[in-house]
Amino acid sequence: MTEPIRTPDQRVRVFVSSTLQELADERAAAKSAIQHLRLTPVMFELGARAHPPRDLYRAYLDQSDVFLGIYWQRYGWIAPGETVSGLEDEYLLSGDKPRLVYVKRTETREERLRELIHRIERDDRTSYRPFSSVEELEDLIENDLALMLTERFAAAAPGRGRRESLGDAPPTWAAPLERGELFGRERVLGEVTDLLRRHDVGLLTLTGPGGTGKTRLAVHVAHELGEAFPDGAFFVPLAGARNASDVIPGIVSILEVPSPRSGDELEKRLIGFLCARRALLVLDNFEHVLEAAGAVSRLLAACPHLKVLATSREALRVRGEHEVHVPPLPHEPGAQRSPAMALFEARAREVRPEFRIDDQNRAAVSEICRRLDALPLAIELAAARVRVLSPQAMLPRLDQSLSLLCGGKRDLPERQQTLRATIEWSVALLRPEEQVVFRRLGVFACGFTESAADAVLVGAGMSALDGITSLVEKSLLVRTEAQGEARFQFLETVRELARERAVEAGEERTARLRNAEWLEALIVSEHQELLRAGRRQAARDRLAPEMAGARGILRFAAGPDGDVELAWRLYIRFSFVLLNNAQTAEALAMHEIVSGLPRSRDPLRAALADGMWGRGRAYMWDESAEPLIAASERALQGAGDREFLPSVLTVHAMILVRRDPARSLALLDQAVRFATEQGHTYTEGWARGMITYTHFACGAIDEASRTADEAAAIARREGNDEGAAFALIGQAFVSTKRGDLAAARAQFAESVARARTHGAEWPRCMALAGLCSVTLFAGDEGGARAVLEEALHYFVGAGFIAADSMCGALALMLARDGERERALRVFAAVYPDTEDATGLHAHLTDPTGAMRRATREARRLLGDPPCVGPDAVDLASVVQAALGAARPGDTVTAG
Repeated sequence: MTEPIRTPDQRVRVFVSSTLQELADERAAAKSAIQHLRLTPVMFELGARAHPPRDLYRAYLDQSDVFLGIYWQRYGWIAPGETVSGLEDEYLLSGDKPRLVYVKRTETREERLRELIHRIERDDRTSYRPFSSVEELEDLIENDLALMLTERFAAAAPGRGRRESLGDAPPTWAAPLERGELFGRERVLGEVTDLLRRHDVGLLTLTGPGGTGKTRLAVHVAHELGEAFPDGAFFVPLAGARNASDVIPGIVSILEVPSPRSGDELEKRLIGFLCARRALLVLDNFEHVLEAAGAVSRLLAACPHLKVLATSREALRVRGEHEVHVPPLPHEPGAQRSPAMALFEARAREVRPEFRIDDQNRAAVSEICRRLDALPLAIELAAARVRVLSPQAMLPRLDQSLSLLCGGKRDLPERQQTLRATIEWSVALLRPEEQVVFRRLGVFACGFTESAADAVLVGAGMSALDGITSLVEKSLLVRTEAQGEARFQFLETVRELARERAVEAGEERTARLRNAEWLEALIVSEHQELLRAGRRQAARDRLAPEMAGARGILRFAAGPDGDVELAWRLYIRFSFVLLNNAQTAEALAMHEIVSGLPRSRDPLRAALADGMWGRGRAYMWDESAEPLIAASERALQGAGDREFLPSVLTVHAMILVRRDPARSLALLDQAVRFATEQGHTYTEGWARGMITYTHFACGAIDEASRTADEAAAIARREGNDEGAAFALIGQAFVSTKRGDLAAARAQFAESVARARTHGAEWPRCMALAGLCSVTLFAGDEGGARAVLEEALHYFVGAGFIAADSMCGALALMLARDGERERALRVFAAVYPDTEDATGLHAHLTDPTGAMRRATREARRLLGDPPCVGPDAVDLASVVQAALGAARPGDTVTAG
């Protein structure tokens, strides 16, 4: 029978069996060792799934290939009706699977565990190893698994037996996918990876002229060393940054660091996020922002486990920097074969699949590579000409162009002048109308679609489709795909020339203004979809690639060559999208760009801008934002606006819940009415949810129950899953107040699931917080800890709910487990008055008060926080880095 062809995700699965809290560090080490071998760890967590524990770990074992047991002192809990603990039951159920057992040395051990270990010692089918430390365990597991797989592979005769595909481990980094072979970089790749593995190397900069392949090499290194950075490797493109002040916000955006409060510094928050992580930052194209080198140096000084890999045309010149120069590809004149020639052949075959280097063209290809200084970008541009020119025919043209265009700017490196000449040679071959297209498309720093190109190519003499096609064919543009739509991107070196040419032709300002106006119109066209439950996700996906360049567009509009009124319109539109997507920090950063501008001449627009700023502040529970929101509401009411008014009314009501509940309810009734009229089903569900929360916060539980049930019924009738997520939270609050914790837990968990499925950020925030509170109140610390991990990971990007009490609860768990040092680090992010919180914030984040009580207990055990406030240490990042928790995007739900 023919063996099935297996997909790469079918990796060997290793089931890890141990007590949970007792061996938390050892479990983390086992997970690291398994992932290092690119295998899949299967980790059972109490309360992580809505199934009986025995059914869950039996299912996990059935789908695993290897059993790995770690034992120390405790035998584990024996469930009612069972005769053995789950720990022993897992061992018994492992059957004929390969079994690796590791026993931690100790003087004391529970008797039942002692008996189990004695039986294991006598079982010749099980590998048994003692160990003393976490580091020793990690080495033992990695070596034993590698040996076991090697022996089993060697024992399988060709053509017989089943060979599992190990595939690739799930990536823990956010870096571009690699494409194609890395030619001739073995030496420099080895040097870079060796340096980054050294403990004394924090900053490594890849230097060299544009076009040598620094970015591609850095991405390859990030993939190569992924396992060395358990907390992730993150690619931060700086090509679109034109100001050093954009670097820290750019890193914050990529890492989705929690939003700062009013007056907080992003850099301090970023340090809190990274200080305990073993992570790699790839900062690409740093030559644009060399003034930010000091900020990078401060990050490294404050974060002992962080490493930075920068690409730049010149060194950052800061203390502790290691520099690796990325040279041209290896190539000798007259070579029969070289990496440079191999690259030429590979790229030529992309446009002419039948192309080969042979005796007829070998000398010409070798000479082309020599004359282009073996620079990868120059070679790729030249190879694209094989579509119409043979290498032999290319040589005379190349020679003539280089002799005419070799005089680049004198302050550029020599090889960059040569590369410039090569690019200019390619551009010189364009027809006049193609050159107009080339110039104007240089305004796009983060790529563009055909539709965006249409806006800036008005009057260019050819259509956007024809112009883009021509530039792609000539390798001046790179095609990618996002959300099923083609996107196009200049290589940065090429884009620089395009922008220069646009400035020289007097076209840049007009092109950039048209680009800004196009993006404004796109957001306007998607506005209604962003407010309709069930359709928001698709609209956000369409906007996401364009919003990547929004900060630069707004900066231009607010600059001396821009347009003040356009800047305010953009700020309002950008902020609306960001705040609805729970990107509060980015929305507040947008306000910093426009804050120095004269107020808009349009009173309504000015009020809307104030309202957006106030809304962002309100999400931080800053009640001083109320006057801004109130003024915005009055202006919108006076203008008869229905587009923004429902959300402004809801935010205003949220601020007034405790101070003036009657006024809050009146505003929410208006918001529901206006949202319903406009078909804004998402805002309607949010406002109805706030009505329930208002009654709940005021102690009117019967009214809260009635309005929550009514909201749920309306959501079901309209098929509004996001509205149902809001309603479920209200019902869960009511169940909590009435003492039905089982119902509350189920309702919070269902709300999390619905919100997660539909990308509904705000209900997900509140439901996760409530689930943490109820689970802890029920006495299930294991389940609460599992939910905390998802909650804290998710809050990294949400910026809505301050997780002080969650931090306090987790610090208490750590302290009780004897991990005082970790507990202190986590507790450092707790506000002094967390346990005394009484506002709406407290109700939404901790309806049972269990986490506030845990914080008080933690304070008794640990004393006052060593650093007051979340600026000193970011709780989510530190907690998860310290615990080795699931990566962002992983999901757990209490059963």
